[in-house]
Amino acid sequence: MRWKYELEFLNYLNFFDMKTPKIFLLIILLLMSYCHVKAQSFNVKAGLNYSTIISKDKDGNYSGEYTMKPGFHGGITIDIPLIEFITLESGLILSTKGFKSEVENQSIKVNRNLTSYYMDIPILIKGLHSVKDELEIFGVFGPYLSYGIHGKAWGFTKIGDNQTDLKEDVKWGNDPNEDDLKRMDLGLTFGGGVNIKKIILMISYDLGLSNIASDQSGGLVVNNRVLKLTAGYKF
Repeated sequence: MRWKYELEFLNYLNFFDMKTPKIFLLIILLLMSYCHVKAQSFNVKAGLNYSTIISKDKDGNYSGEYTMKPGFHGGITIDIPLIEFITLESGLILSTKGFKSEVENQSIKVNRNLTSYYMDIPILIKGLHSVKDELEIFGVFGPYLSYGIHGKAWGFTKIGDNQTDLKEDVKWGNDPNEDDLKRMDLGLTFGGGVNIKKIILMISYDLGLSNIASDQSGGLVVNNRVLKLTAGYKF
């Protein structure tokens, strides 16, 4: 029955060895070194996230049961000029991901919420077009690399008059029997926005490509999806 899938979802909701944080550090150091010579601007950004997941196994696609969950993101980015009207944007962003789900089948009701916190490193190509003085429009496209640092799952299962509450931390790792989520998430970002003097306004979408399920039995695939509304300031 479908509700059994929901009851067991967090059991399969990794990759990482100790080398992975060093990879993040190396990327940041290389960007800072290059930025010291050629940086166009430093940007502080923050905004709203609306996240969900795409989940399916060999028997079908269950994405319809998950709805957008509000969250936030914030951090610092740099714009590095490549050629005229083209820059490379990267940085370090704290971003929430996750989902909401509520399934009801006759006398059974299952409610699930997941909020996971990631450190994102976007590596985006930005194309700019000047509309008039101090007004630019731009589009961005490129990959991102994410590292899961914390997560919370909560909700309840109600069968008839009996309710069982759930509240636990996400377990990160590769073990399909012990862990919930892989730490690593790779994906693509695309979006666009405007620069008004030193103000940045942007809308973007993160398309997760990595299977973040620790337990992938039955052909299970779970991918992150995040819509972002961002405001920022150039220095």
